[in-house]
Amino acid sequence: MSEKQQEEITTQINRMGRAQRLTSGWLKKRGGKYHSWKKRHFIIVGKTVLYYTNPSDKTPLGVINISKHCVVRSLPSKKKEFRFELDARGKRTFLFVADSDNSRQTWIQNFEKAIQIQDFDGSGNLETWNYPTLHKKEGQKFVNYARKGNTEQVSMWLKKKVDANGLYINNQPGNKKPQTALYLACWNNHLKTVKELLICGASPHRPNEEGQQPLYIAASQGHNEIVELLLEYGAYINHQDKEGKTCLFGASENGKTETVKVLLDRGVDTSIVAKNNLTPLHLVSRGNHRQIGELLVETNIDARLTCSKFGNKTAQQIAEENGYSEMAEIIKYALYQQARNRQKMERTKRAFEKYQKISQEREKIQEKRIELEKKKNSFSKK
Repeated sequence: MSEKQQEEITTQINRMGRAQRLTSGWLKKRGGKYHSWKKRHFIIVGKTVLYYTNPSDKTPLGVINISKHCVVRSLPSKKKEFRFELDARGKRTFLFVADSDNSRQTWIQNFEKAIQIQDFDGSGNLETWNYPTLHKKEGQKFVNYARKGNTEQVSMWLKKKVDANGLYINNQPGNKKPQTALYLACWNNHLKTVKELLICGASPHRPNEEGQQPLYIAASQGHNEIVELLLEYGAYINHQDKEGKTCLFGASENGKTETVKVLLDRGVDTSIVAKNNLTPLHLVSRGNHRQIGELLVETNIDARLTCSKFGNKTAQQIAEENGYSEMAEIIKYALYQQARNRQKMERTKRAFEKYQKISQEREKIQEKRIELEKKKNSFSKK
């Protein structure tokens, strides 16, 4: 996270009297690169941890985002150092030292509270959200400011405690479905407005009526900066909408090559299959997006699947039917490579099973030898 983004987060958190500040105080923290111990001032706000050199600093040295997968543990004390750790499960383990055992227990309890705050990552069904759908003029104004990218007005309405996650009726012609302000800001590529909404409590996991989260909308429109920002704020990259489609489907269908690259770099799961056996490769074949097709076939996407939505055809058959010969060749080559890989895996599996069988037989022979030796020794003693 850049210094500018850190400063924006701090400014907004300090400005918001309604932010959930769990605790603040001094701790020693071990550095990630040089492993040196430095005293830092920490603030836990909701599921965000900020740390500073001094409490008066406007810009934090760093930000730690807490997810439900994090684990906090007490560690054995060394030379009156009361240690504990925050395990981010595969990302990084943060080590801290408190000045007393009571202080350590208090910090651990507050970290556990932050972990338990519901973040709806990947489980954003509409039934789990109890925010109201508002038809008031105030709600219409709020979402229209977000749609137009008027960040100052959005900030003003949020100060009035307008629900950042509420569904509001948008009076834009031809679109009367209730939407969130974040949804509309993502759709119209208003990066500053998206930042303001996220900082002020808008959840990146809040879905629309189709079950699509803001990340799906940003990816389908090719707004890469917003995609990166939403992922930074914990958006679940493999969330599936009501049809089972992820953000990769949206980007692939609309031919957003650079966005697909961003999602692949961030580890999006290409093996996910939507309803009717639909894969991103089917959508790419129909749209003749060759560059995306080349990116997808290099992953573990299954090119053999037939989609009932397109008459039980494979991606290759869809491309051939539409006269996209180059796309068809790309998929044909992918099928050939995948078949070779499957054969190689089968050979490896058979060889491993044979090795295991031989090893087991050798172990049995060795056990028999040991038994015979024991019997021989017992007879010799007699």
